[in-house]
Amino acid sequence: MTGIAPRHAQQLFMLSRDLLIVVDDERRIVSVNPSWERVLGYRPEQLAGRVISELLHPGDTDCTAKAIEAIAHEDPSAQVENRYRHADGHWVWLRWTTARDERDGFFYGVARDVSAERKAADEASETLRRMEDAQRVARVGSWEVDLLTGQRFYTREMFAIQGRDPDVDPPWDRDDLLSHVVPEDHQRINDAAARAYAEPGVPVEVEYRMHTPVARVSRTTIEVVIGPDGEPRLIRGTTQDVTELRENERRLAEAEEMARIGSFESRVSDGRLIWSAGTYRLYGMDPDGPPPTREVFYASMLPEEAAVAVAAIRHAVETLGSYEIEYSLPSGDGTSRIRVLGSGEVFRAGDETYIRGTIQDVTRQRLITRQQQEIARLGQLALAGTDLRHLFDEVCRVATDLLGTDMANVLALQGDGSLAFASSRGFGDVSGTAIPAGNDSIVRHALGGDQPLVVADWHAETRFPYSAALRDAGVRCTAVVPIRGRDGPFGVLTTHALEPGVATPEQNVAFLDALAAFLATAIDRLRHEAEIAALATLRGRLVAENLEAEERVRQRISETLHDGALQDLLAARQDLVEAGTASDATSREEMVGYAREGVERAVRLLREAVHALHPVVLQHGGLEAAMQAAAGQAARQGNFRAEVVVDPEATGLRDELVMSLARELLTNCAKHAQAETVRVTVGREDGAVLLEVADDGRGIDPADVAAAPMRGHIGLASLTQRVEAVGGSLELGNAPDGRGTTVLARLPID
Repeated sequence: MTGIAPRHAQQLFMLSRDLLIVVDDERRIVSVNPSWERVLGYRPEQLAGRVISELLHPGDTDCTAKAIEAIAHEDPSAQVENRYRHADGHWVWLRWTTARDERDGFFYGVARDVSAERKAADEASETLRRMEDAQRVARVGSWEVDLLTGQRFYTREMFAIQGRDPDVDPPWDRDDLLSHVVPEDHQRINDAAARAYAEPGVPVEVEYRMHTPVARVSRTTIEVVIGPDGEPRLIRGTTQDVTELRENERRLAEAEEMARIGSFESRVSDGRLIWSAGTYRLYGMDPDGPPPTREVFYASMLPEEAAVAVAAIRHAVETLGSYEIEYSLPSGDGTSRIRVLGSGEVFRAGDETYIRGTIQDVTRQRLITRQQQEIARLGQLALAGTDLRHLFDEVCRVATDLLGTDMANVLALQGDGSLAFASSRGFGDVSGTAIPAGNDSIVRHALGGDQPLVVADWHAETRFPYSAALRDAGVRCTAVVPIRGRDGPFGVLTTHALEPGVATPEQNVAFLDALAAFLATAIDRLRHEAEIAALATLRGRLVAENLEAEERVRQRISETLHDGALQDLLAARQDLVEAGTASDATSREEMVGYAREGVERAVRLLREAVHALHPVVLQHGGLEAAMQAAAGQAARQGNFRAEVVVDPEATGLRDELVMSLARELLTNCAKHAQAETVRVTVGREDGAVLLEVADDGRGIDPADVAAAPMRGHIGLASLTQRVEAVGGSLELGNAPDGRGTTVLARLPID
């Protein structure tokens, strides 16, 4: 050491707070100063002769070797930081400055304990990492500009928000920023900067849209810091990417508008209110106007509603519970009130009590509920047997009450195409024809298209004619829905308003359609009940006819026996009586001959009757023999010629039913046809037995056939029922010239 005596150098060696060491060219410790014991816990005599690498951390071997190599080549800047083991086992960071003396080959080193410095640097690095992670998650970057030097600083997230590379791109100045912001927002940024300079230390917020490098929305907070000289020294701030936030707010606002709902938060201590855009909309207030107050909240209610709301909210605050209240608010045009449902919950944050909740417009839900209740009530009236006129009147009343219209009609479609008043409300006392046949109207279009039609304002309508009746009544708005019956449209349900416009047309038309569907069901049900009653009457007559069938059979047998065989037997008996009293043999023989002939005629007639009427003939003689017998007997009664043709392929399948039907039809021909010829044909075709009975008589009117059951003549109706009971059909027709009748029965055999 030039200029320093050895004694002085030794004194400095012993007093130095740094760690001093001398190492030979074999890396063995020659000497150390006492600071080694203070820093690493080793006394100097414990270290003398030890290889320095024994104390070195294994992870620092490579960097230490490189530093020694640099020192050996006399690199004056060669420094190294590495870790040495403390006597108690922990590691201590040392920063070395080392040189090599070429004269003796020793290495002379000075080290300083930098463990605290390294720890502080690590903690600062960890803090910075955490801050950058937090900024990345929150999409918030920070920045700073030194106004004296012009130096600018960005965090990494600040670069990310602007879509730039922190390792390549420099931070922007104001001109750079404005070049990437949409022109419409430039003035907002300049105004915010001016306010920040005008009020140092007060944060100023500004929101703007960037169009490059990507379309984003940013919100920046600016603060100006004043230096010791009273002049602006620093401008700093944070920038947050609020693109997703604004998009979510937009979606929330759209959802709130669609659901007619809003949210709020209130501080109980001072009544401060924070409303969402949806809540402002429900109250008809401007979100950019004065903030809402508790007084505004209660003043919008009716007095009795406000009293209920105050009590419910007070109870919720006292119990830290929740509440639900329903009240009304003035509508946007002030002509009516809407129903809203308010729900809230009370919570505490620190020393303050808050209420948060939602407010929803439930006018539509309540209306739908009332509509459903009215439909159910009308259904109960219909089931209770209420007459149609009363149901029509109720539907018109419900339509006007629940839709807020002024008039309603039920118009019934008549057979000639006209429409008549079935019920009316709001038009005064009207009756008779509402729309003559052939008149064009919105009702005609609704029926023709089988769809509801709405005219929001007749003064602007071009599709349909504005009828004089509607014009004279001052109608401006009309809705028409068809009443669809089972067998065709019954008519229409209409409702009219004196003011133009249709609120929620889809909902209103759906309700009218439901009312029309109810009317159609009620009409069909009542018509069906009438048909059932008529069918029940007919069925009763058919049952009576079936019960009387046996009596008619007996009557026919009685007539046959009385008019034929019985008369012959009575005559034969008289002949035998006279033969017994005759005075001579010739007279007795003549009278006995007469008696014999009478008995023979009676036997022949009895045999014919048995063949025609008794099933034994059918069973043993077959269908053709039985049919010939029945036709022959009917031919004698009706004085016509009978022709019978029976296909052998058609026998044995439906014989009893075919025979029964043929006997009834032949009897009808004998009584009513006045025919010269009756032809009976039995055949088989397409899995069915066909029975045809055709005559050339006076014919029959189909209208008389349809009306006959109601007049008590149910013969053909009885036949039809018996045929349809086996899945068959019975057809009745006249010859083209009007002479003769043909009855065709088709009886399935599959």
